[in-house]
Amino acid sequence: MRAGTRKSALAHKQVKMLEDLLKEPVEMVDITSEGDSRRDISLDQFDTQGIFVNTLNKKVLDGEVDFAVHSAKDLPSEIDSDLKIAALFDWEHFHDILIGKNISGAKIGTSSPRRIAQSSFYGKNWKINGIRGNIDTRISKVNSGEFDGILLSEAGVRRLFPQLKFEILPHDVFVPAATQGIIAVVARKDSNLLGKLKRVEANESRKRWDFERTVAMEMGIGCTSATGIFYHPIEGTIFVFHEAWGKTPVRKFKVSTPAEAARKVLGD
Repeated sequence: MRAGTRKSALAHKQVKMLEDLLKEPVEMVDITSEGDSRRDISLDQFDTQGIFVNTLNKKVLDGEVDFAVHSAKDLPSEIDSDLKIAALFDWEHFHDILIGKNISGAKIGTSSPRRIAQSSFYGKNWKINGIRGNIDTRISKVNSGEFDGILLSEAGVRRLFPQLKFEILPHDVFVPAATQGIIAVVARKDSNLLGKLKRVEANESRKRWDFERTVAMEMGIGCTSATGIFYHPIEGTIFVFHEAWGKTPVRKFKVSTPAEAARKVLGD
């Protein structure tokens, strides 16, 4: 089995996690995405969705790899009709985290429009500065004193640096990006591996995907929007942060279906 993957350590780790679940060897095929080839510009300057996944998915369509392994939050609202989200797994580590000093006036690194917006509601008077690079590059900028702290996804840090200390930020303020932390496997609809891949799926991951993506699509937001959407599949609660809602940017509802979640969040 050949897995298309970005070249980063995190992307490789996520393929290894899939391999462990499959209990079969998986060959990694490194592919450079558009987002990885343009480190000179910030994410919000890209004019298309899927900058980290489209190139990989094209390799799946062309048969150069059997499937691609992605961070689910990088997937655009629609993928090619000949492709399928074959499996979703590892949903639990959805939080945003802080590595470094959580003090008033701290110089904090993040380039996420969502995290920048949410920081203004956190009450710490942080001085936000843009930062790019992989996880270990960003951590090194805290260790060197260039930043007092950085904001990252819990999932990536746990997967790569399980011994590293960090502070979990409250998800009712730092509502994560839709499907943050979930790993997605994309394959052709006619792949003979679909059954095998489906066996690794976590039901809670699929629930999060269905609820969060439904709300995101109804809201018409993209991956660089200052919006966070999180559905807790055990508690049945959805949280949405939307900067445009002003002084009370977070809405929280108990919901039973994705359609109900969209109606309540949008106030219909």
